[in-house]
Amino acid sequence: MSTFSERLEIIREYFGLKGNAFSEQLGIPYRSYMNYKAGRTPPADLLTKIIEEFAIDPTWLMTGEGSMELKRAASAALPAAAAPSDFDESEASAASLDGDVLDELSLLAESPADAPDESADSQALQLRLMKHLVDLHEENRSLRSRIQELEHLLVKERTRCRKLLRG
Repeated sequence: MSTFSERLEIIREYFGLKGNAFSEQLGIPYRSYMNYKAGRTPPADLLTKIIEEFAIDPTWLMTGEGSMELKRAASAALPAAAAPSDFDESEASAASLDGDVLDELSLLAESPADAPDESADSQALQLRLMKHLVDLHEENRSLRSRIQELEHLLVKERTRCRKLLRG
């Protein structure tokens, strides 16, 4: 499985763009592009821009799994036999998804995977869901960072209290 930076390069090369042209098309400075190429995680709005600008499958962009192109990946998003009962809402709610996202996931599970007239709707739905997942990931990262800060403060406070009790 490839890293995000490798997948970024695959996209750039696939569309035959030089680094400067690629960064310009994304609306970011070349230096930022180089940082992402070096492994820095891009913000959610840039991920959405890549997905929309180049019609890239969100799952492939984030994980490297499936097809790079959204058009081919949309028909493979769900097995043809997928039924509403295959979608377990309790698992999704356990992942802290809000009601609107659960509704969208239910719609995606209910839509036939091979319906050509609904592929644009499925793609738009996938984009919204991916943006929500990226937002949740960023929020999770932020909360973990805050937890580490609080744990550090707790250790400092315990040390201070021990010193006060001894002295």
